[in-house]
Amino acid sequence: MTFRPHRPPPAWSIVAPIFATIVTEVPEFAEQLADIDVRLATVQHNSFGGNYDVMDSRVVEDYAAVVRERLARGEDYDLILVPDAFGSPWGHDVFGASYVEMAMEFGIPVERIDWLLVYGREV
Repeated sequence: MTFRPHRPPPAWSIVAPIFATIVTEVPEFAEQLADIDVRLATVQHNSFGGNYDVMDSRVVEDYAAVVRERLARGEDYDLILVPDAFGSPWGHDVFGASYVEMAMEFGIPVERIDWLLVYGREV
């Protein structure tokens, strides 16, 4: 497996290094990902201002900006995975944008992955 993180520590969030450890150090995962090029990007904290806490404060545009940046550098993707942290069971963020819009813009399948650690969402 090839593992290429987007940002080196310590700029990473809490989840990124845990994911990196799982996919590189746990044999059951590392073996299944042996022939897959995994690229991990962390999205910087987003704040709309004011006193609030809505989901994880990330919106579709935050993820799309990271993908645009990487595509502009010539990177190629077969699949994009984003955390299901939008707050809507249909994958809409607080502005009404959908993760599906990313798939249409980039021509690359985009899938949501379960993300249970979101403030404000009942699990």
